[in-house]
Amino acid sequence: GRAKVIAAKDRTVELSNTYVTRMVFDTTNPDVMFFGTKESGLYGSNTAGQSWNNILPGQYVTDIGLNPQARCTLYVLTPIRVLKTTNCGTSWEVMLNEARQNIGMSVLTVDQFRPSTIFVGTSVGDIFRSNDGGSTWSVVTRFEGKNLKRIIIDPRDQSTLYVPTSDGTIYKSTNRGITWKDVALPLREKYSKENISLAYRNFSLLEGANRYFYASDDALFRSLNGGASWERIPALTPIRSSKISAARPVPNATTDFYYATRTTFYHTVDSGAHWVARPLLSTNEPTIIAPHPTRK
Repeated sequence: GRAKVIAAKDRTVELSNTYVTRMVFDTTNPDVMFFGTKESGLYGSNTAGQSWNNILPGQYVTDIGLNPQARCTLYVLTPIRVLKTTNCGTSWEVMLNEARQNIGMSVLTVDQFRPSTIFVGTSVGDIFRSNDGGSTWSVVTRFEGKNLKRIIIDPRDQSTLYVPTSDGTIYKSTNRGITWKDVALPLREKYSKENISLAYRNFSLLEGANRYFYASDDALFRSLNGGASWERIPALTPIRSSKISAARPVPNATTDFYYATRTTFYHTVDSGAHWVARPLLSTNEPTIIAPHPTRK
């Protein structure tokens, strides 16, 4: 979110009130990191955040996709276009334009199994796919009126896709987008009756098949059976007392979670039975928690 400081292990980077929109790690070398901003473009680091370079200045970056088989090939999504570089940002090519008024492209995912395949989602529910590195595109599906927040390909099964939306819907496809099922319907049916906001903050896959984490404005949830049932992870802050602004599970875990409010950062290793709480160093609201994939 809007933050003056991006924290690293033993130094910080001043970004002069920059709004951070997305942070990703290179799966082949997690010390290579990128983050996008709302006002000042794309930044990259190959030192696990010790130093940063502005690779694509002056752009509103909504998402970032990396090719795991070609270190210098990456995709940057803005609200109106898909940009691609094959030379680590020396030059960029426009691969897709969104010509419709008041419609933004919001999410981009590179298929880690087939890096020439790219998925792009919009703020009104469209999902586009390219099978040739962005040269040509086709429509996968249209979830009419849904603001798409992520497109996730299950690392255990390349045919399985997940698409969470802003209102707490989580679409799942086991055939790469031909048919879809809402695995969050039991979540909404149970907790909306308790007047708990289910507005999206995070959806992540947990370690093991068909295990999910979902965070909303008000609460944290977990499903260990593919969405058939959901349990609320007890947070340290009571419901509606302080809005959850960011949340995330620790990579490759099922009981280890982070969340943050405007003032405080929380961590549990036992599914919410106990929490460690730390004050945030910044007075600005956090919106992204990005644990390093391998460093604890």
